[in-house]
Amino acid sequence: AKGTRTMERLYDRHISIWHKDVLLEKAFKVVLDNDIRLNGRVDKLELLQGNSVNLVDYKTGAYDRSKFQPPNPEKVAKAETEGKEPKPKDLHGGDYWRQAVFYKLMVEASPENSYQVASTEFCYVEPDDKTGEFINQKVEITPADEAIVREQIASVFESIMKREFEQRCTSPYCEWCRSA
Repeated sequence: AKGTRTMERLYDRHISIWHKDVLLEKAFKVVLDNDIRLNGRVDKLELLQGNSVNLVDYKTGAYDRSKFQPPNPEKVAKAETEGKEPKPKDLHGGDYWRQAVFYKLMVEASPENSYQVASTEFCYVEPDDKTGEFINQKVEITPADEAIVREQIASVFESIMKREFEQRCTSPYCEWCRSA
């Protein structure tokens, strides 16, 4: 019942602004630099003028601004200067920032389409606990952002190909790392 009420509110709030020419759950299989095969499914592509699209991903849960931040070299340098380990989001960017850039790279590399991602947007399907409003967060992507994520993809691909799986999380609750 709660889900139905929430979806009704989301619909009422957005129906007048939702783009109507869309592709939903669009699957992509692409080959990126150096034969790196990627695949994924984009929640929604809003077809704009020409071959331009707005890439939309829907999210549940609580909004967290840090998930949308690009890497922060200043915070990394400060942590290292203080002898601390930098936070993963400062080193690699927030999860949703990386997801947005990854999806943009994947969509634009598709041999089946000639889409150009004009914008990316994350839409929360549950209202914010503090404001009661639905949050839509745009992510601006620069060529430098694309270069960073391309390098991250290449680095992970190289590690996988070399079967280098030494990196573990530090959680004492992780069943995989606890037994190692």
